[in-house]
Amino acid sequence: MNITDLLSGSVISSIAESTGATEKDTASVLANALPTLVSAMASNASTKDGADSLAAALDHHTTSSGLNALLQNVDTEDGAKILGKILGGQNETVQNAVAKKSGASRLDTSKILAMAAPLLLSALGSQKKKTKTGAEGLSTLLTGLLGGGEEDADDGSTLLSLAGSLLGGGSKSGSSSDVLTSLAGSLLGDMLTGGSGKKSTAKKTSSAKKTTAKKTSTAKKSTTAKKTTTAKKKSTAQNDDAAELLGSVLGSLLGGKK
Repeated sequence: MNITDLLSGSVISSIAESTGATEKDTASVLANALPTLVSAMASNASTKDGADSLAAALDHHTTSSGLNALLQNVDTEDGAKILGKILGGQNETVQNAVAKKSGASRLDTSKILAMAAPLLLSALGSQKKKTKTGAEGLSTLLTGLLGGGEEDADDGSTLLSLAGSLLGGGSKSGSSSDVLTSLAGSLLGDMLTGGSGKKSTAKKTSSAKKTTAKKTSTAKKSTTAKKTTTAKKKSTAQNDDAAELLGSVLGSLLGGKK
């Protein structure tokens, strides 16, 4: 099983049927999350302890069973544990961001990823075995499967190019590293704006009360319009800064020059 098989129509349909999610939501969740998960695994594998731990996990999940057999016997409890190990303390944050970005419900997102995680390890385990890659070479293997090498494939043969196609992106318009920056940058932007949203709302509520007491109806409308414009500008700036920050980190990880 290849890693790109996880974004195939048959896998998407099977996961959608098992979770009760729509195929559209399932495809969007997988396309947004899988590159992020593989990138996180590559980062984890950049240290000796992380690489050794990942190698053991991949060996444990390597199987000769076909894709159809795997889909019928997915251990979602194991999948939830895998997500926790890959993402660590950012597990909930990433899943919330994926749900928001994909448009799927938080519950459906959790179900989809819990099914996808064991399949992902099985696919990567098969690739590790096929290429006879040791623990020390896992980080390079993973970035290569993503499409993060110097000679990226933009024909749908890498996870990033296929994910970009599913999300309506054009792999022809940029490298695979650009696609990952776009995907993960959007997720990080959602995390940052989501995290600051409560404080922003509280400040606006307090300001609105003062305005109500001191200004006329016309003045309130004018103030509200100005605040809305300012808020939009701040939100856009936060997303841009988030994308630039993550782009720099991922560019370094994938050997780019961000």
